[in-house]
Amino acid sequence: MISSFFMWYSHITKTGLVAEAKSAMREGMKNTEQIIAESIDYLVAHYQERPDLAFLAQRAGYDTAHFQKLFKAHVGISPKRLCQYMSARHARSLLAGGLPTLESALEAGLSGTGRLHDLLINVEGAAPGAIQKRGAGLHIRYGFQPSPLGELMI
Repeated sequence: MISSFFMWYSHITKTGLVAEAKSAMREGMKNTEQIIAESIDYLVAHYQERPDLAFLAQRAGYDTAHFQKLFKAHVGISPKRLCQYMSARHARSLLAGGLPTLESALEAGLSGTGRLHDLLINVEGAAPGAIQKRGAGLHIRYGFQPSPLGELMI
């Protein structure tokens, strides 16, 4: 049994099948990276439309669960989270430009000021008013705590 394995392995290495398989794996990895890059480009261009995971997965040629895992493995965040970051970035620029909160929310594609508040608290850690004021009057509390890994800032 063991000798037949070695004969088989010797055969596939001599015929170049191992090299072909490795080459195909590298090509598949490039293809996956290209698909993820195209998905990111699409999300950046269309984040206000809030494309759903099923649409993105179908566009990429994967089922939804596999696409979600691939995207998160390559990017570090989910497609939905990327759309949230893009929306928050757009809203932040509108607020910093002096647009009122309601107009900023609507221009950013949100249904109202409550959604804008939730989004900015979730992504930026600051309310729309604090962003409009560019952090003026904002107090940040912190402390240091010893840990097994060394001192931590909390």
